[in-house]
Amino acid sequence: MTNEAKALLLASNRLLLGRRLSAARAVLFSNLRKAFGPEGRFDFDGKRILGNNGLVLQWQTRYKPDEPESYYNQQTNVGIVICVRT
Repeated sequence: MTNEAKALLLASNRLLLGRRLSAARAVLFSNLRKAFGPEGRFDFDGKRILGNNGLVLQWQTRYKPDEPESYYNQQTNVGIVICVRT
């Protein structure tokens, strides 16, 4: 099984995806972590945690999912989580 297949399997499981996003939230700088409130609002279909002030922790397979894997676009077995402002 490829790393991408493992990451997609994780993303299809509500509990595992919630844990992955929560773990990513836990390592944010304290001011960013506080912006998500106590828990943030988990959006399973969108594979994200919605925070206050338009902040979002978004899960995806790799940094640029539409581009091939490379040194700068590596695929992990749990995917990546990015913090964006909507």
